[in-house]
Amino acid sequence: MFKDLKNLIFSVFGFTGNDTTPKQVNVEVKPKPVVFKSLYLLGDSFYTFHYDAKPQDFATWLKKNHVEWYKSHSDFAKDLSKLNFKDFVEKVYELALPSDDKAVLLDYLRKWYVQEHGLFRFISIENVFVPLTNSHLLQVLYDVPDAEVAVIDAPDKIQGVLTSLEDYKNNWFIGTNCTDPLTLAIVKHLVDGADLQRVHYKLINDEKVKNKGFVDLLAKRGITNYMEPDFKNVTTIPNDKVTIDRLNRYDQFNDFAVVAEGKFKALLAESPSAKRFDDIYMLHVWNDKQHPKNNVTYVNVGFGSRPLIVSHNNRGFTSTLEDGARLCFYRMETGFVTVSLYPAKTDNRKPFEDCIIIEESIDPKELTKDSVLQELWKCLISYMECTSVDGNPSIWQKRNVKRLRYKRHTVVENVFQETKRSVFWNKVKMFVLTVGFSGVIVFGLQIMWEVFMSSKTEIRNRTEFYQHIDSLNNDTNKAVMQSTDSISSAIKALKPIEVVPVEANKKK
Repeated sequence: MFKDLKNLIFSVFGFTGNDTTPKQVNVEVKPKPVVFKSLYLLGDSFYTFHYDAKPQDFATWLKKNHVEWYKSHSDFAKDLSKLNFKDFVEKVYELALPSDDKAVLLDYLRKWYVQEHGLFRFISIENVFVPLTNSHLLQVLYDVPDAEVAVIDAPDKIQGVLTSLEDYKNNWFIGTNCTDPLTLAIVKHLVDGADLQRVHYKLINDEKVKNKGFVDLLAKRGITNYMEPDFKNVTTIPNDKVTIDRLNRYDQFNDFAVVAEGKFKALLAESPSAKRFDDIYMLHVWNDKQHPKNNVTYVNVGFGSRPLIVSHNNRGFTSTLEDGARLCFYRMETGFVTVSLYPAKTDNRKPFEDCIIIEESIDPKELTKDSVLQELWKCLISYMECTSVDGNPSIWQKRNVKRLRYKRHTVVENVFQETKRSVFWNKVKMFVLTVGFSGVIVFGLQIMWEVFMSSKTEIRNRTEFYQHIDSLNNDTNKAVMQSTDSISSAIKALKPIEVVPVEANKKK
């Protein structure tokens, strides 16, 4: 009782006392978190599906669609194209290239392969791949890290490699054959240790007889949650030619975005007259590729801003900024590119047009040509000289800007405008079709009347002449008739002159 009273007093004043009586502690046992992994067991048919591709076709594709990269690596690209695809994969895997160059090569290879051939769809986040063929196809074509590839080359290594079998909820057997002892042992190990409540299987084979042994193992364990789809149901569909061309244009514009800064900085170095703009505004080249797997949709090449006027007042100061001219390359959904030229401007001063559209739909492959980029660079500098506050354009530059404004479409207050050239010729056409054409019609009708109605006109004129004679007084009429008769008689009385041949005169 005294002990209980002491504990009570200690508890009131916040003391614990010296009670050493052991107490039972309940520890909450948390269940193991549910993990959803996918295991892909890949047999010979899986690899055979890929090996019918031709490295020569890949080399041709590189040469056509990625010109700059192919020029820089043409020697090794030609060497690779001489191999069969199986050896080609191993050669690429072991290729000693700088990391950036190899990453670009692998990216090109995967894009080409998807477009031309098609790939399997590995959709899970956490994957374990068990290849039953010695190949680095997964690493080269599917970008699978080496850490996710579990190599099993003998039955006694199965348990050491495939652990925590309850985590494998999605088991894919792709192109495997149940008659292979190692394959059957791996499948038996997975089926015996499976979590029956959550696991399911996909047996991918065009020849269903190769799945029979696996189906028997599943039935023996009481597992009915499985499917036997064909290869075509789990692979991507190769694109048609039109779609391939569009995707290639996307890639070509991505290539242009990578080299654009170097190209235009080189053109700046070759243009001493443009250096003063770089000193004041600085030339910038930027695009919208924030994520490495995203395609680029635009590339901007332009001069930055500068403070033009700084005004001080009792509240501090305000400044007027001038933005430099800008060249914008925009890749449309079709893959073709529009090239627009934006002027230098301030809040209070700008040309009447918002921009000039230099190219409405240009193939991005054209942007790899130095001559095309040089011409666009000249347009940018000419426009900068003509629209900037401190511009000092030459006669040629003024003429170039006038030519662009006359021949190219413009945007005014966000409204697309027809070219001045087309407006002019439309007016000429309307004049010809209205005023001018009506005159031509009248002239043509007159000609046609003279051609087709000439005899009637002659008769009508003669009749009018006779009527005029009849309208004269009788004396005059008689005199005219007598004069006419006397003239006719005199003509008839005349004798024809006999013409003597020259030879007859000589004889006489």
